[in-house]
Amino acid sequence: MGNFKQLSLCERTIIETYLNDGKTATFIAEKAKVNKSSIIREIRKNRIKRRESLCKIQCICIGCMKYNECKVKSLCTSSCKCNCKGCSKAKDCPHKELYDCNIYESFPYVCNSCSKKDICPKEQFEYDAMMANQISEKVRRESRQGIDMTQEEFDHFNKKILEGVKNGQSIFHLVETKQVKRCTKSIYSYIDRNILDTKNIDLPRKVKLKKRKIAKKYQYDGNSEIDRSGRMFNDFLQYKFSNKTSFHAQMDFLGSKDDSPQQIFTITFVPCQFTLLAVFDKCSTVDDVVNFFDNLEETLGTKDFKSIFEVMLTDRDILFKKFDEFERSAINPNEKRMKVFYCDPSASYQKGNVENVNGQIRTIFPKEDIIKGLDDETIKIINSNLNNRSLASLNGATPYEAFKLAYGEKILQALDISCIRSKDVKILNYRAYKD
Repeated sequence: MGNFKQLSLCERTIIETYLNDGKTATFIAEKAKVNKSSIIREIRKNRIKRRESLCKIQCICIGCMKYNECKVKSLCTSSCKCNCKGCSKAKDCPHKELYDCNIYESFPYVCNSCSKKDICPKEQFEYDAMMANQISEKVRRESRQGIDMTQEEFDHFNKKILEGVKNGQSIFHLVETKQVKRCTKSIYSYIDRNILDTKNIDLPRKVKLKKRKIAKKYQYDGNSEIDRSGRMFNDFLQYKFSNKTSFHAQMDFLGSKDDSPQQIFTITFVPCQFTLLAVFDKCSTVDDVVNFFDNLEETLGTKDFKSIFEVMLTDRDILFKKFDEFERSAINPNEKRMKVFYCDPSASYQKGNVENVNGQIRTIFPKEDIIKGLDDETIKIINSNLNNRSLASLNGATPYEAFKLAYGEKILQALDISCIRSKDVKILNYRAYKD
């Protein structure tokens, strides 16, 4: 059997980009560096329905290009005043202009680059990288559910567990002596889920153990007063789908000790995995964060700022509450410079990219360290080193290279991010960059 691997979000974004440009499967395969058959299989498997057919029933006019605005009457008799659209007599309509489309039977299998999709009466499919990635992840999760054995094997397995427990044998003993071919944790999970005839009451120690206390989930103060209607995670997904937005940014503050005088502000750009760090005082306010973006806009210019910060996803930190001021341009107050959305309560996984980066930079800013003495120059050096690492998620490319390909070198220079040779990249405690 071949050594297969799942496509990454970066590869799916490449597929979507070139499908929109009308490129061939061979061309896309070369750019994504995967097999042509993988491209075709990915599109057919993870495409989504963009629109239902304009005709809800399979009428005789469904293939006509003029179906939407058809006003033909009296095809059967001059006395008939009904619209002929959908009538059986329309079979010989002289005005019929058939739309002969076999796009679902051969490449590209979707309507991304079709010039006639706005007037086509048939149902339409589209390939969207973000949605395709979510569909793929869901299928992978579901494929791992259930027990991987036949009914006969399960019956034998179930019987062995029940007999062993009745004989006073522990689950660990049954596994260790190879009486059953499953790990201890899996068997306890099956018992908890009532899949086996053996119950928790049959396990002598299980009934004596107390359920662990779950720590109360953190809720930011003052969030109940803020109306975020139209800015929730579902609104974020809908906005990206409706506006065909492949790139977006995520922001967060890295947690630090209470007595740290400084804190780290993290921005990541998806899917190029680019990271932009900044340092704030621990007593900073929401206005300080707004001023940070104002200064960035003045440095980059409104046009370049909007190109990289078109969509921003963040959590409910009280420092991010003034979404109107984040969105309003500092140069042109009547113009919007970005669109801000918020994760659902206690759902930090929805901004998984920035959470993952926060975990990675713990090497630089350990949780037990008191962060102090950081200046902008040190942060610039750290940013350059972070963005010149080769990442598996980018097929070995660096975030610097991916960001340059997406937005150009001019913005990188404005952000003071430098290119560093791979052998010179250092990911160390932040104090090492100050020496």
